[in-house]
Amino acid sequence: KSYTANWTANSYSISYAGLEGASCTTKPTSATFDSSFTVSNPTKTGHTFSGWDVTGMDSVTHTYGSQTTTGSNISKTKATSFNNLRAASGTVTFTANWDVDNHTLTADANGGTVSATSGWTIAGDSKSATKSFAYNTAYSFPTVTRTGYTLTGWNTKADGNGTAVTTSTKMGTSDATVYAQWSKDTYNITYNLNDSSGSTRAVHNSPKTSYQVDTDTFSLVTPTRTGYTFNGWNITGMDSGVTHYYGS
Repeated sequence: KSYTANWTANSYSISYAGLEGASCTTKPTSATFDSSFTVSNPTKTGHTFSGWDVTGMDSVTHTYGSQTTTGSNISKTKATSFNNLRAASGTVTFTANWDVDNHTLTADANGGTVSATSGWTIAGDSKSATKSFAYNTAYSFPTVTRTGYTLTGWNTKADGNGTAVTTSTKMGTSDATVYAQWSKDTYNITYNLNDSSGSTRAVHNSPKTSYQVDTDTFSLVTPTRTGYTFNGWNITGMDSGVTHYYGS
């Protein structure tokens, strides 16, 4: 009489963690001893997969990719083929690890000048600056100035016809460029005719009362006053750092 042994390979469960917001096309939930299986590397917007941590294995020889181990865990493997992670029933857990992607934001002063700002690398001509931001991190901006203009915001197009961006805007999945937006400053002109004493008052017809940085050269209207000769204007209130022109 002969006896033939019959065997059934043990099976074990497979669970997954760290896949929130990710896509993983092949992820079986169970495996059988002595039968290999495949787990695909997952993908996630704005992140780079850095490997699986595999835990819950027992003491047999485990195969992952072209490597083997008898340990109870594997760290950050990108192998896709696995075999014999357990000899007995139980659960093996695959936990995905991720690195957040970083991208470069270029801030173009768009006619202005970039001043030293922490974290920003300024171009040699001081017309733009760059900074690295992690995916989904809110923007910040460098300090920019432009003579005769006030900064009104930032936009994805130099002419302002793109999308406005603010400190609530977050870094996407690729490098980006934003452009400073400017409004012209208006400067007011007031006149003191200095005629409070004496019996006559000065006449000053249609004087210019404002100008902007790109206003063409203009002439001041000369006032008249009976019995007096006009000797010129004393001008005050001009700022520094720019060139003022008067006469020749």
